Amino acid sequence: MARMASEGDEYEEEEEKWSQWFCGLPGNEYFCEINLAYIEDSFNLYGLRAMVSNYQDALNIILDLTGVCNYVMLSHGLDAMLKKFRDGDFGFCPRALCDGQPVVPAGMYDEPKKAEMKYVAHLVEDLPIPHGCVVDGAYFGSTFPHLFFLTYSNLEPPPSTHLYVPRVFGYKIHRKGPNRHRLATTAAKALENGDQ
Repeated sequence: MARMASEGDEYEEEEEKWSQWFCGLPGNEYFCEINLAYIEDSFNLYGLRAMVSNYQDALNIILDLTGVCNYVMLSHGLDAMLKKFRDGDFGFCPRALCDGQPVVPAGMYDEPKKAEMKYVAHLVEDLPIPHGCVVDGAYFGSTFPHLFFLTYSNLEPPPSTHLYVPRVFGYKIHRKGPNRHRLATTAAKALENGDQ
């Protein structure tokens, strides 16, 4: 016997289509779709009412966006982000010494509207901002990248075989040597005067 579609089923299909469309837009590759069971659990929405005016009207949109931070900390969310990581959806570290390793999104703060999203490569300790990114870092929070790499410790890349050696005119400089500043100043003056 054929099952008739109810209003709820139509809404669910429309919501899934919207989520797929939104996540497929350029610049939104950092987001993952949130499981409907997570959305329906009111415990996971704690604290959103105070952050959003017209909460009831905006609930459907907010759940797919602000809820990402909490969702990606759960096993289903981590699994979804792992797939995106392996597919290279987040991009790759542009730094030469990272050898093009994949990155994950990160936030400096857990509160919205404080800073844009940044990304973390496992070998890099600072957080560069992806080119042209306007995604709020709170969508991912400050815990996500570290929890991700702790959960999937097998993703840790081998140490880089390429080491940067600082040089002035081809001569190696000891990073903490007493003459480092003097050598740099002398080299700059030589370039200004055209000496080589």
